[in-house]
This record gives sequence, structure tokens and C-alpha cells, in this order.
Amino acid sequence: MVKRIKSKKYVGVYYRELTNGDRAFEFTYKDLEGKKKWVKVGLESHNINEAYTNRKRIETINKLKLDGDEPDFIKKRKPVKKIDRH
Repeated sequence: MVKRIKSKKYVGVYYRELTNGDRAFEFTYKDLEGKKKWVKVGLESHNINEAYTNRKRIETINKLKLDGDEPDFIKKRKPVKKIDRH
């Protein structure tokens, strides 16, 4: 596994140097229960950078504080559990 490297400019933003020379950008935040969550934003080859990752982190934290809900870009990634009632 490749080690996460902290951004020197933004709090809570990390990147990983991949074996193909690309960078994967991620951020961390604490959810409403106080659990630490990691979110992968994207790759540098897809025009994702530290500033964009930081904006997504701020958006996520603000959405949690104001609405008590996660932003759509995180909800889309989570599988939905269907309850089968007989």
C-alpha cells in the first residue's frame, strides 16, 4: 500500500503517489458520530488537484453542519441496502 502524504497547504487533504507516476487525492473529515471518514476525490490525470480536494472537503463539512446529511457526490458512491420484506 502506498503511504498518504499530507498537503502542506490544506488541512485534511492528502495525496498518494501511485506507481504509474499519477497522484490520487483524498480528504478526511469526522461524520456526525465522530468517526473519521476518508473520501477519495480523484486522480491528478483527471485534473483533480489539492485546491479542488479542499473545496470538496469544505463542502462536505458545511453540508453536514447545516443539513446533517452527506453531499450527493458521497451518497452516489455508497451502495444502497434494500430491505426485502415478505
